[in-house]
Amino acid sequence: MKTPDHEIKLRDRIRDIVTDSETGLIDFIKGQILATSLFYTKIPQTLGKEEHHASVGRCIVYPIFGEERGRRGGSSSMGRHSNRWNMLRRILRSPALYLTLGIYLGGHLRLLKPLFDTLEELEATSRNIAKEMEHRVDQFSEKLQNCHRDAPVASSTLASVWKKSFSEKREADQQASNPVCQKFDGSPFGPPSANSLWLMFRDRIHASSRLTKDSTFTQSKMIDELINLVSPRLVNSVKSVVRDWTRVDEILMKAMERYQFLEAENNDNEFPTSLDAPPPVRILVMGGSVTRGTNCAISIPGVTRFDCAWPSRLEQLLNRLFFNDKNIVEVKVVGIGGSNSATGTVILKDELLRKDARNPDILIHSYATNDMHVLTMEQAKNSNITLHSRVFGMSQAFVRETLKANPCTKEPLLLWMDDYLGNEQRDILAISELSQGIHVLANYYGFTFLSYADMVRDWVYGDTRETLFSPSGWYQKGVFAREVHPGAGAHLTMAYVVAFNLLNLITTYCALETNVLPLPLQAVNKQISAARRFDKKEEFGLIGKPAPLPKGIPPQLSRGLSLEHISDLWHESSHELGAPNPDSPPPDCRDKCIFSWVSGMDMEQNDPVWVNKLFAPFILKSTDWKLAEGHKKIGYIPIGPIGSTLSLEFKDVGQPIQSVSLFTMKSYGPKWKDSEVRVTISARSEQSREWDTVGIRDLVGAHEKKTSEMYMEIFSFAEVQKNGSVRIDMALSSGITFKLLGLTICS
Repeated sequence: MKTPDHEIKLRDRIRDIVTDSETGLIDFIKGQILATSLFYTKIPQTLGKEEHHASVGRCIVYPIFGEERGRRGGSSSMGRHSNRWNMLRRILRSPALYLTLGIYLGGHLRLLKPLFDTLEELEATSRNIAKEMEHRVDQFSEKLQNCHRDAPVASSTLASVWKKSFSEKREADQQASNPVCQKFDGSPFGPPSANSLWLMFRDRIHASSRLTKDSTFTQSKMIDELINLVSPRLVNSVKSVVRDWTRVDEILMKAMERYQFLEAENNDNEFPTSLDAPPPVRILVMGGSVTRGTNCAISIPGVTRFDCAWPSRLEQLLNRLFFNDKNIVEVKVVGIGGSNSATGTVILKDELLRKDARNPDILIHSYATNDMHVLTMEQAKNSNITLHSRVFGMSQAFVRETLKANPCTKEPLLLWMDDYLGNEQRDILAISELSQGIHVLANYYGFTFLSYADMVRDWVYGDTRETLFSPSGWYQKGVFAREVHPGAGAHLTMAYVVAFNLLNLITTYCALETNVLPLPLQAVNKQISAARRFDKKEEFGLIGKPAPLPKGIPPQLSRGLSLEHISDLWHESSHELGAPNPDSPPPDCRDKCIFSWVSGMDMEQNDPVWVNKLFAPFILKSTDWKLAEGHKKIGYIPIGPIGSTLSLEFKDVGQPIQSVSLFTMKSYGPKWKDSEVRVTISARSEQSREWDTVGIRDLVGAHEKKTSEMYMEIFSFAEVQKNGSVRIDMALSSGITFKLLGLTICS
């Protein structure tokens, strides 16, 4: 019988690949083909054909490519002869599709015979490869059986079984791969790059970018053109990647565990409703008004600036693009207008976040725009400090607070977003120096740095009147004016930048894993390496390699830190952390603050009814002050003459107190001229009746900048013991107004 043309074409294509490849790749393909035949011949002995296909789809294909794409690449397309070469080519790219191909080729093993005729020598190495692959197939066959057998029970524990099996394997074999990486790519060339994946799934990115409330997808054309414009440049947003990949591995495991659970829950009518789903991957975005979508306007009914803002779009994009619209990733936002890295550091240090935003898996720093105007160039000059050093110091404090060891929490994966294009500071060289400072910190501490600004900078500098990526208010009546809030196009692009950098972390991590190459090729390469030693009789190990890194973060980066002493300083701080002592009492993980309120931290803390109720038990005198709104910031303001006082007393505190932090607003204009209050902090012990003054400061409420910003004053003092009391008095001493935006009393 004449061999069909499509089979001849298939055989010729395989022969071309094998002929043009190196010996190691030939042996690798041999092993893969043998494993393919083994996969078909062994697994169907225990599962029927339809059940086999369903198990492969449920357990292997859908979690990586999504159900819709999985079905297109799965059993439903198996009978299409035109797809045979495409399916075989994917053997070199994905274990998931490679195993699915085994099902397809099972009924057509005669296709393999001409190939074996071409590759005549199946030497000992190839046989060892086949033996190892057969063992892997046995393991996979057992896994499929467990997945398929006793469907209600199996599906209800699918996620835990998946995680447990990999946890056990990794304990026994340190070379074991993360399950996401195992499914990502099995080719000898490693996983595809983030850039190639992004371009490959361009249509899916387009569909995933539709706002939920945009039912008719009115933004479709705009989004399509934006993706075409920015996709080739996304790689330019990658500035640095994380150095310790442990958290990346843990986050991928967490995402896979939740995905598997939700997949089983959605596909099984008998799924037990009493089981709690594994927690989602939590991302916390901390920033200013840009993260809240100020000036991000879309003419779609029901779409708010919060929906338009990039953090909201990021959550939707990640879940739709990577997880078939399942709630795998949750994004929380702490976006306080006028706040900066110093504010963020206090929020983290005093644990002021709402409970559902604490302990994130990923923390995205997005204060870059507000950090750039913490001082004007003139203020920096008058203060005998450079803007660069001020921003560098604030930024380093935030990094150290985020990454420091904490017995009660696990440090998050830190991503630093540079979104600043102007125009608070307009000196191009100064702006670039500030960005370079963050790059220095990223390389020193080993966190991920990404830059939306660098990706679009030349477009903006080439046309400062464009409004797609930069704020639309730069030119007002022909005059260059201050505006730092970009529009909807910039926000969607920022969401793409973050999603791309997360994808880059995943693909880079999977490429760096010790066993990213399949074992057969590793075995061949080992033999090749041995052959290239030219029969040396002895080998020497690596001499002078560095010792394991000390625990914790390195010493603070400053001009006084020298190469001569850095190792000793780092090891000293590592010894202070020490090994866990089983006899030590458990760490005190209670909330650090007995009272905390920061305007704009979340919707609740911006609600007048909620804030008045919070303060009511502690107010001694407030007839001359009231809670008022303005500039989208709620806060307490004086309504009486000079001397108007707000007095608060916190009695019988339940834990020792060491600090009081005040968050205040500075603004501009005639109303704020000469604005000033005197703040007095007093304390007394449980046994005393007399108040001791522990701090007095005069706080100014006006500045020369044409913007309203949040500032902080931290009063630190000797510890007020448990059951003692703290009193705060704020008296208007000059001007006609002032604004209190937040107050914390903490250990």
